[in-house]
Order: sequence, then structure tokens, then C-alpha cells
Amino acid sequence: MTGILGRGALSLLLWSAVAAPGQAADADGIAPDPDLAVYTNCAVCHGASGEGRFGPAFKGNADLAEAGFVVGMILRGTEHMPSFRSQLSDEDIASVATYIRSHWGNNWSAVTPADVKRQRAEDAASEGSGH
Repeated sequence: MTGILGRGALSLLLWSAVAAPGQAADADGIAPDPDLAVYTNCAVCHGASGEGRFGPAFKGNADLAEAGFVVGMILRGTEHMPSFRSQLSDEDIASVATYIRSHWGNNWSAVTPADVKRQRAEDAASEGSGH
């Protein structure tokens, strides 16, 4: 499907298809911010209970212990996940990363907007140096 639509079009299609208000509570009984539709966007691939679907599971995923890893994935994306660098603010990315790192059996510290800003700056410096 990405060959026909292209990654950007597929990302926009998924974003618009799932960015509806009124998300249900997660497995912990905590509803994410209903104004931040990205939570539902994440659930399409990672599962509403963090169990993983097309994307890796969040539930009990040791890779999520490293805040920089989570922030980097959200900012840069991967071959199979779109980048959300231009769609989300530092505050939104910090909120999503914190939510992922503190639900589904994960118990890691909060991510701050300053953490995201620092990662954006590191990415920009790395891109500027050709790495």
C-alpha cells in the first residue's frame, strides 16, 4: 500500500481515519487526553492495550525504559512508522512518551517538553553534520 500511496499519504490517511474524539480508557482504566487524538493513532498499530498489532508492543517493552529511544521514535519515525516531528509539539510528544512509558505494566519516569526539545536539537545537529 505504501508503494501506491506513498508514506506521507498513508500517514495522512491513517491520521485522519483515527483522529476522532472520545477515546476509551486504556487497560489501566485511565483515559488519555481526548483532545490529543494521537493516542488513538498509536493504538492503530500498537494496540489499544499496548499489546502490539502491526507495530511492536508497548506492554512490558524494555526498550521503552530509555526516554530518548521513545522520543526519537516519535520524532523520526521508522521505515514502518511515520515521523510526528512536524505534527506534534514538544508538549504533545512529552505527553505521549510519558503515557507510553507509564502504562501497560511500564513504570518509567515522565518525559518533559525540555527532553523533547533537546532531542530535536540533537537530531537537527546530526542532520546538519550529514550523519
